[in-house]
Parts: sequence; C-alpha cells; structure tokens
Amino acid sequence: MVKFSWHNPEYSAFERWNSLCPSGQYEHVEPTTVSGLIPQSLLDKTHSLVVMASGTGATNVVVANLFRIDKTAIDQQPYIGVWDHESGIATGGFVDHGNWRNRSQSFRQKFFQHVMQSGVHLYLPMLSDNTPAMSGFLIDLAPSPNVDAFWTAIDVKKRKEQE
Repeated sequence: MVKFSWHNPEYSAFERWNSLCPSGQYEHVEPTTVSGLIPQSLLDKTHSLVVMASGTGATNVVVANLFRIDKTAIDQQPYIGVWDHESGIATGGFVDHGNWRNRSQSFRQKFFQHVMQSGVHLYLPMLSDNTPAMSGFLIDLAPSPNVDAFWTAIDVKKRKEQE
C-alpha cells in the first residue's frame, strides 16, 4: 500500500533545489549533493538519485527520486517538495511503498555480489534508472519509471492534503 510520510522542506531550501535542477528539467545528482535537504539516514542507503523540477512563477515542485539497494533489489523512493511562492509556504514528504511500474527491480543474489565486488556501482547510475542522459528536459523522460515516480508523488501528496 502506498504511504506518504510528511517531511516539509524549509521554504529557503528552494534556492538550493533550484540550483541543482531548474524548472522543466531533470538532473542526476550524487546523494551528497542533497545532504541537509534529505534525511542523512536515508541518504546513507541511497546509491543515486534523479531530481526533476517543474513549476510556474507562483508554485514550484521538485521530486527527487532516490535509488536504494534493498537486499537484492533496486527500489525507488521519491521525495516531493512543493513551494507556494505567494504564501511563502513549503510542504513535502516521501512516497513509501509506491506501486508504479518498474519501481523495484529484483536481481539474483549472485548478480548483486558481482556488481558490488566489481565497484562498477560507484560510477554508474542505477540499472533501473532509464533516463536518456545525465540531465535534460522533463519531456525527454517520458515514459519512464522516473516520470511515474514524479506523478505518483504529486498524486499521493495531493490526496494526503485532502484527508
């Protein structure tokens, strides 16, 4: 079952997110790049992430899709932050146990052992990422698990606000 865990960003964090990824674009970033924006306990489990940003002059949305190794699977866990510039309020949180296609990819234990021992995982984005490049325009991501994570995060947060 999809869950939403509130983790509101500071309103002032928008400038930092925006410098990482301008509106209408996506960007691969290292977990250390978002230190202080995402809880460190989660970043310690994160291999890579894709930041996606969208918005208007009045509102901006940032989704950071975190890729974590969980036993013998690569799981995605999106964080969404929404900045309402007219009110000066920022809200956000994490989507837990999402159910979009390719959110989790399982591999044999032997495969994971070889990947981890080789060290290649330190230099390449996660296998389930499916982005066409290290950065680009949001429109270039469609269709992909990252786009599904983006829209799921928006939908789940919207429903949580209506509860």
